[in-house]
Amino acid sequence: MTKLNKPIIVACPPFDDQTGGCIVLHYLTHRLRGMGIDAYVFPLLGEKRPAAAPLLRDLRRALTMAKYIIWGRRVFRTHPALDTPLPSFPALLRGIVVYPEIVSGNPLGCAHVARWILYTPRGFGLGEDFVKPIEGEEVFFFQRPFIEHIDWIPRENALRLQWFRDDIFNDPGPVERTEICRMIRKGASTADSPPPGAEGAIMLDGKSNEEIAEVFKRARLFYCHDPYTMYCDYAVLCGCLPIVVPLPRLSRMDWRPEADRLGIAYGDSPEQLEWAARTRSGFIDRIKDLRRQEDGMLEHFISRLASAYGHRHAKKK
Repeated sequence: MTKLNKPIIVACPPFDDQTGGCIVLHYLTHRLRGMGIDAYVFPLLGEKRPAAAPLLRDLRRALTMAKYIIWGRRVFRTHPALDTPLPSFPALLRGIVVYPEIVSGNPLGCAHVARWILYTPRGFGLGEDFVKPIEGEEVFFFQRPFIEHIDWIPRENALRLQWFRDDIFNDPGPVERTEICRMIRKGASTADSPPPGAEGAIMLDGKSNEEIAEVFKRARLFYCHDPYTMYCDYAVLCGCLPIVVPLPRLSRMDWRPEADRLGIAYGDSPEQLEWAARTRSGFIDRIKDLRRQEDGMLEHFISRLASAYGHRHAKKK
């Protein structure tokens, strides 16, 4: 495998387990380090702008950067389950920075720039920038629909990662499961008419991920009004059977393709409950397959950066 001879700096907000974009930026760093890449996280800073006193501006910026480099995790929130250190000054200056699409320019002043489109750039201040190729940048994307309107981005530059939070969402093994839980989240349209089996269920909205995981690990059924939330997958990981409350005029086949609904019931009919229980093992196998797909995308990501910004070949064992 081609290895980089330059560090990768992933520009990201402090870790927030309620923000998907933030999670995958931290997770990218973790996955790269697991593959032997010298990767780090660093806080998103404002774009460099013209100022009356540029030396003063640069001094303030340098002091801000020094604060994060010296104090690290004490002033920048990371997740203890992820390997996400902050860089040294030399690594920061000579590194390849990866910005999400909400950042324009190169505010960190790193030697090389890559950009990762985590959502469609329209409306985020970069729409005009993405009309034509950005000189000197490698651009990657999370999902194909995000770049359908940007024809110059190579379609092989997909980089889709997903952390299933197996640090807290995991199967405790044989336990007595007597409870039923329920979540509304983005499913308010069906919240006022819960299925009979969901009456009196433990409400999960507003709870932390740790609290939700503890409920999943002792619950038998999870009624979910949000048909697209990751919490259904998390319930499967914990051994709890998730039941998506059907939306009017949305059929099971239109909701998700079969491969994306393993272990999850759409409605609480006996047939769907049997399907969810029977296909749970297939869901676990699919996670392993997704991880293999991620490995391939990460290897392509590393190869593209190495080709653009210099590389060395790993020694054969």
